[in-house]
Amino acid sequence: MKFGKDSLRQLVKILVQVVNFMPLSKCELCSSQPLREVAISRWINDPSDVERLTIEICAKHYQRLNKSGTKGVKQRGYYYRIGFWS
Repeated sequence: MKFGKDSLRQLVKILVQVVNFMPLSKCELCSSQPLREVAISRWINDPSDVERLTIEICAKHYQRLNKSGTKGVKQRGYYYRIGFWS
């Protein structure tokens, strides 16, 4: 099957439009590409009053959260830790 130059140009234009409208996923804590989706606990002051979320985070933030353990990491006014159960 052969395509003419005009057909290829139209195809490229359509592909560019599709790519421009596709949402790009990013880390919830920065603008990097996410590594994985993680279940986290988030709170402001009291660690017993947690909000349980599932978010996408990058490798840098995953490593920081993993190292912090149950005490959590402060980011944007909230404390975050990996897992709902801790």
